[in-house]
Amino acid sequence: MADGKNCVGTGPAQDENGHGTHVAGTIAARNNGSGVVGVAPGTKLYAVKVLDATGAGSFSQIICGIDWVAGTRADADPGNDIAVANMSLGGTGSPVGTCATTTDPMHAAICRATAAGVTFVVAAGNSGWDFDYASAPDVPAAYPEALTVTAMSDSDGQPGGAGGAPGCSPGDGDDRYASFSNFAATSAGAAHTIAAPGVCISSTRLGGGVETMSGTSMASPHIAGAVALCLGEGSVAGPCSGLTPAQIASRMRTDAAAHSAAAAGYGFVGDPLRPFSGVSFGNLAWAGAPAADTGAPTITSVAPADSATGVARSATVSVTFSEAMDAAATQAAFTLVRDGAPVAGTYAWSGTTLTFRPSSPLADGALYTARVATGANDAAGDPLAGERSWSFKTLVTQTLAPAGATIEAGSLRAGGLSSLVADDGAYLQVSSTGSSTRTTSWYGRFAAVPRDLRDLTVSYSGRNSASCSQTVSIWRWSTSSWIQLDARTVGTTEALVQRAVTGTLTDYVSSAGDVRVRVRCTAYAGFTASADLLRLTVSRP
Repeated sequence: MADGKNCVGTGPAQDENGHGTHVAGTIAARNNGSGVVGVAPGTKLYAVKVLDATGAGSFSQIICGIDWVAGTRADADPGNDIAVANMSLGGTGSPVGTCATTTDPMHAAICRATAAGVTFVVAAGNSGWDFDYASAPDVPAAYPEALTVTAMSDSDGQPGGAGGAPGCSPGDGDDRYASFSNFAATSAGAAHTIAAPGVCISSTRLGGGVETMSGTSMASPHIAGAVALCLGEGSVAGPCSGLTPAQIASRMRTDAAAHSAAAAGYGFVGDPLRPFSGVSFGNLAWAGAPAADTGAPTITSVAPADSATGVARSATVSVTFSEAMDAAATQAAFTLVRDGAPVAGTYAWSGTTLTFRPSSPLADGALYTARVATGANDAAGDPLAGERSWSFKTLVTQTLAPAGATIEAGSLRAGGLSSLVADDGAYLQVSSTGSSTRTTSWYGRFAAVPRDLRDLTVSYSGRNSASCSQTVSIWRWSTSSWIQLDARTVGTTEALVQRAVTGTLTDYVSSAGDVRVRVRCTAYAGFTASADLLRLTVSRP
């Protein structure tokens, strides 16, 4: 065990609780007659201390540890690069987003470390509930970048569930999910879940000797050790060598599922072959030799779908394969072209799904063709069963100016329709009413608006000779009423309003293709409203 990072205080990263010592023994205890042999005996471990002697700590301390682990892969010493991080800890976090959108600092740290090449193996938690509960998930268990480990119980080391209750836990059974183990309740959570023994686990004890503990904290290091073996033993590369963390997690889960399906009696009550409705503990891990992979991979789905129309310009292109793929070879075999010209972009992997993100938004109303050639290989080197190509078309965007205008309150002072075409300082000016509450109210009429809309945005820019309360509204034909899009006070400084219309867009387009947008302003003294721009932006297939 090498000293790594102390994020709790000063001095070496020394375990003061005993939990870390137990976990470390499960991963890498040497076969030296001490009574414990780890899953990957002799694997070099780095101690990263993020919890104190009572087992408590802060998210900031955990982030400190994650960042230190990631830093080993970016420093000048290639000999200290950490490839697998076990996290037998957790707490309640905020709703989980993606790496691109997350505002959770710990999730962001996991994303950075995963991108650096670290595979995170984490405990699912011991509350007997769903770790992926949307509003208050357990973290890091709920992060999709982690390989999350549930616990099962095995009292005799044999299949069949005939061994009786484990000695240290009479409430649990043989070959059954652990009574305390958290689980996944969503398909997203199940997609990164795997199971391992976690009941009555004997391992190294702080101060010497052997100690028995139970928990998903004890299950997680079984998987961390298995991942280490998958990466390689000694100088011999393993089947996970060269794979990304997402591909490694996929490989571990795929091997577990394949062995569960092939070996009679393997697994446990609660696994996908003996499931409970709405609950997923994952398949029991398998670290033995998998069957030789001689099958060609296939493409199971693509997005956007073939012949799709009305695809957003911000869309990405994704391809899901039947098994873990060689990332470099598969990316080299993928192309996206428009009018014969290749589209530049970046790649990302989530399990067996490749996502291509164009460097700039897709063109308006354009036809794109995506292709994956047979140069795409799976992790075993088998080429894709057959080339796949598909096409899709992006949305067509139109910008429309008013075809007419009607003044409801006030009087025309200057300008006309041509003044509304561009934001150019040429104004349509309306003088307010001369009594009671001073008011200007007028609407622009748009013609030949397509009814098969996907998006509808109203833009208005104007100013007033004095401050007034301005509203911008759109006429809803289905209810014969004005629907307010924006309200604000506008004075002598020109203000731009841009609002996307929501709801059923055809409600705002008449059967003849007409749309009305009204600008209304009120004040207690007379004023002149000056409209510089009124425009509709519509997108359709």
